[in-house]
Amino acid sequence: MASSINTQNPNEIVHIDGRWTTVGQLARERRQNEQLLNRHNWGGTSTRMEEARRHGGNDGGPSTPRRSKGQPAANQPSTPQSTDWWDGLDQDLDEDARVHGHIAERPRNGHLTSPTATFGKPVMRLNANIREYIRHPIVKSASPSWLSTSEIPSAEEIVGAEGEIAVPQNKIRGPWSNKEEYFRSLYELLREDAVAPLRSAVEEVRATPLMTEYESEEHAAIYENVFITGMTFAPKGIAVRVSFSLRRAGKKIRWEQSKRLLAGTIVALTPANDMFTTICKVAVVAARPLARLALNPPQVDLFFAAVDEIEIDPHEEWLMVESRSGYYEAHRHTLLALQKMRTERHQDISAPAYVESQPYKDLSLVLNSLSDPFRKVNVLTNWPDNFTAELDLSQVDALRQILTKRLAIVQGPPGTGKTHVSVVALRVLLANMTAGDPPIIVTAQTNHALDQLLRHVGRYEPEFIRLGGRTSDMENIGPRTLHAIRQAVALPKLVGGIGNQARKRYRDLSNDLSVILGPLTDINCKTPLTSEVFLHFGLITQVQYDSLQEGADAWVGAAQDSGPIAVWLGSDLIPAEKRRCPQDFGLEFEEIELEYEKLKELEAELNPNGDEYETLKGEYVQLVEPFTGRSAAGVTEEAAFSFLKKDDMWDIPNAVRGAVYKYLARKFKEQLTVSFRRNASSYKKISEDLQIGKFEIDSVHLSKARIIGMTTTGLSKYRALVSSLKPKIVLIEEAAETVEPHVAVACFESLEHLILVGDHQQLRGHCAVSELEGDPFNLAVSLFERMVKNKVEFTQLKTQRRMLPEIRRILTPIYKNLEDHASVFNRADIAGMGGINSYFYTHRMMESNDEFMSKRNVGEATMVAGFFDYLVQNDNLPQDITILTFYNGQRKTIMNLLKQRRSLPSVRFNVVTVDSYQGEENEIILLSLVRSHSGESGIGFLNIANRVCVALSRARRGFYIFGNDRLLRAANPLWKSVCQILEGSPIRLGPALPITCRPHGRRLDVGDPLEWDLCFGGCQEPCYGILPCGHSCPLKCHPCAVLARVTENFLVATVVRSPVGSGHASVLVAIILVLMPGNIPRPVPTPKSTHVTASPSSSKKTLTPIRSTQKTVLPNSREVTKLPAAPPKLRPAPMTDGKSVLPNDVLTAVPNKLAIIAQPNRTEKFDDDDVVGKTGADLLKEADKATELALFGGTEDTSRSGSGSESSEVMTRTGEVRLRKKFIHTYPVWDLSAGKKKEAEKEKEEMEEVSLLD
Repeated sequence: MASSINTQNPNEIVHIDGRWTTVGQLARERRQNEQLLNRHNWGGTSTRMEEARRHGGNDGGPSTPRRSKGQPAANQPSTPQSTDWWDGLDQDLDEDARVHGHIAERPRNGHLTSPTATFGKPVMRLNANIREYIRHPIVKSASPSWLSTSEIPSAEEIVGAEGEIAVPQNKIRGPWSNKEEYFRSLYELLREDAVAPLRSAVEEVRATPLMTEYESEEHAAIYENVFITGMTFAPKGIAVRVSFSLRRAGKKIRWEQSKRLLAGTIVALTPANDMFTTICKVAVVAARPLARLALNPPQVDLFFAAVDEIEIDPHEEWLMVESRSGYYEAHRHTLLALQKMRTERHQDISAPAYVESQPYKDLSLVLNSLSDPFRKVNVLTNWPDNFTAELDLSQVDALRQILTKRLAIVQGPPGTGKTHVSVVALRVLLANMTAGDPPIIVTAQTNHALDQLLRHVGRYEPEFIRLGGRTSDMENIGPRTLHAIRQAVALPKLVGGIGNQARKRYRDLSNDLSVILGPLTDINCKTPLTSEVFLHFGLITQVQYDSLQEGADAWVGAAQDSGPIAVWLGSDLIPAEKRRCPQDFGLEFEEIELEYEKLKELEAELNPNGDEYETLKGEYVQLVEPFTGRSAAGVTEEAAFSFLKKDDMWDIPNAVRGAVYKYLARKFKEQLTVSFRRNASSYKKISEDLQIGKFEIDSVHLSKARIIGMTTTGLSKYRALVSSLKPKIVLIEEAAETVEPHVAVACFESLEHLILVGDHQQLRGHCAVSELEGDPFNLAVSLFERMVKNKVEFTQLKTQRRMLPEIRRILTPIYKNLEDHASVFNRADIAGMGGINSYFYTHRMMESNDEFMSKRNVGEATMVAGFFDYLVQNDNLPQDITILTFYNGQRKTIMNLLKQRRSLPSVRFNVVTVDSYQGEENEIILLSLVRSHSGESGIGFLNIANRVCVALSRARRGFYIFGNDRLLRAANPLWKSVCQILEGSPIRLGPALPITCRPHGRRLDVGDPLEWDLCFGGCQEPCYGILPCGHSCPLKCHPCAVLARVTENFLVATVVRSPVGSGHASVLVAIILVLMPGNIPRPVPTPKSTHVTASPSSSKKTLTPIRSTQKTVLPNSREVTKLPAAPPKLRPAPMTDGKSVLPNDVLTAVPNKLAIIAQPNRTEKFDDDDVVGKTGADLLKEADKATELALFGGTEDTSRSGSGSESSEVMTRTGEVRLRKKFIHTYPVWDLSAGKKKEAEKEKEEMEEVSLLD
């Protein structure tokens, strides 16, 4: 043995005498051996002392198993005392250290890595801080009432509150008087925000028991016909599975896009015949796998609030209520953390302790100088002032604030690079970390912001770890999630960990509980509950049991088949049928909820193990009771009990035996429930130990990282795990958007440095109860905003890099000192707008309400949708355009109008509310303000400066506002200032939206939404472009890209886009173009066209008008058409079946259709996968084969051409053409004049029947 020891940690793992143990265990063994020596007068002989140690040191107890050198370490200590090794060790460690000298020294490299023990076997160092944190009691003697509040709301909180509820105020001016008042106020405010939505929903249902969801004003989701169907003994708890009906919803549910019954949601249940008058049980949704929600009826798993509230009766019918305006799980762990924090000690120092002890930092990564490399700078007393950096001066000032203040606050207005400053600061902090430093904790309000920050961090610190399960960046962030690292990195077994013991206890208890439920778990049962069951639970006497058996034996063969109870009941034994309602309520689906994605992120963040949050692991038992007794009129429970006083069960009248059996079954299930709850009382403790064991292993992974990222919600969830690492530095992005309780729980006992980055003038935190957001409760006020308003020192970034100057000027009333970076001055103008990159279109179109009472303005929405269409026609990419609005009703209206525009067949629209667009940006923003009325109802959300700030600051190159300026000026001074700025030079406000025709440079003013139908991306002048055939384009002015885009919705063989101004010289393909109403041009004088038939080898084709007498174009004969010189004037024919039918003598006999086939004499070959090595002639041949048209009028006719997969069937009637084809293929879009690919789009769709008139 070595003669000395290098650590005094009682949890240190050692290998001694062929076994693994801990220092603390050795200390206990030494004391026990000394007792043995004294008891047996061994005289302290070292040999016999060692012998006692080898045998475990237990007085008469079992010896500790020994193992050979190659044998794996045990998963857990072998003696019961090993779970209490932290008790009474200090006085023994020194002596044990002298005795046991070959304990490995823990490497001091800054990581909590395990020592290497004897024989080179690595072991993991146990982190006892996790166990201490979780098991530390919250409630002590004489504790305040808020500390004794249960984690899950009680029934009294939901239905017991009457009258006004006392809620403390959040003090946002001046300091709090003491820590107790601070934590209590935050806790009670957040608790009310978490519980109030469900309380209000239950009160509404209680007052109107038969109401439907549509009638609810409290956003209640109501599920009836709720029955218990089974139980899952999951590691997190005992989950009860229930089935339910959606009848009161009245619609079908898209569960994959619904926030109903998300895991973590709280629900309230009451017996169907009680309706919350006397009974209310609170439960949390445990899991909602989509496969079970798709059943009829759907099923979901629930955790009841407490074990003594678990129900098991499969015949009991319940009603379940959920509030759809809150999400309890988002607050649950923060509430628990606030209770824990009351007993924690928090530091109060002028600067971070680690900075005071070592103020010299290496700043060479961010600051440069010819004379000084800034590798050793005293950041407290000698901050450099002569340097060059990629940061602007305000960003350097923010960096200094971050590095030197224990509470560093950085305000970043829109586009000023606050995330960049955070990344630079983290890089400096990492570069100056020393061995033994704990990881830096990085957190943000949203997954999007967190992933963005970690992507930047990953460029210089790739070994970060991301806690939580919801990331959209599976390439960069996915492999660094804790869940992925668990799967990829194998760890040695953790000696001394609690996980293995907990798992064994969990399996044993699950088996015991399954046995208890045995009488209700036989899914193949074909008999009622047996007389043995009733006898076992004392519901009948032995005499009654014998009478049943004797009486049944008298019936030959009957007792053997079905049992004495079935014989005794006879015809009164009936199948138990649960009342069910069909789940198909017509074809209408429930609308997709706007907050769904946000809540799904929270659900996954709080259940991080991949997709496990949608299912439950553990043994599942199905609860069945297939039979019941027939009810008897007038037989009460008291009467049934009186009949059971008879010793001979056969003396009970036949007419009441069914009622007596139901009484016995109900009493049996009551006693079974009591027995089940009593035996399940230790389940919560086992679940807690399982969580501790999991965290103990996770801490090994986390200890190897230098940066750990998570959302603020995730930080509350994993606070026990994170705090065990003793972090000193926490950086919070989006701190101004996070309510104060979620930031407060980031203040660990070990914290020395808190960095808050955000902007309190943008969106505040969200509250489920709107009354709590403002005065006097002020729950929406963040710690960031509270510190700024109390004059705590902060730094503001001042140089924006997002908006054009003419857009940035709109923000002057909010940010008076915001400056423009040089990079924003040379950006391209918005195509089709003639240099007008911002504008406020004013109108007087009136608002209205949708069915959910959300505001909308149909006229304004039509104007926005038409403008979006115009921008896309002018080559502005759809993904570069975002439509913002303050109201969900307007969002839905705009979406529907965009879907109806035929020129946008396959475009994805980004239409979102302002609240969901915090932290985002796009090239072009269209802002729909909605509010327009002549009354005094105000302007609603438009009156909130934080929301307005976000709405006005999202655009990079183009920003267009739609609204009633007169109303806004009168209602709000901020809007008045905005309008005055836009009326200045240059003027960007008016009743008509100015657009500019790109081919002619002509300006048009669009003042009415209907005017968009007369404009197809250009002006009203004829196009006069020259087609490849030499003819003039017959359309009105249009961007040439429109040709290619519109045809994607119709029959297309190959699409080729030509650049604007090329004179159509590069158009190559067969196109059928729908001419929009009002876009028929004046005739263009050109030579009369002719009709030709070209041989397959012809290299030149011309176009001709298609008359009613012409036949189908056949690929084999290479018969083609050519464009008419001057299309005849179209005359709409009388209406037939509600549709306008054109006479047969018009162009192509199909209204507003144009057939074009262009030159095939292109010899360059393409490099796209679909057309590799093909010339223009090759593509034209394929176009001929894929496109077979019959365009003629007259009587019904059917013709066929082609064969195999290329065959088509054409049916024509007077004024109508229908085409059946198997496939329609659209080739990629090319710029042939430039000889290179501009945009590739491949579309393959099956079409049974296409009407060219639709």
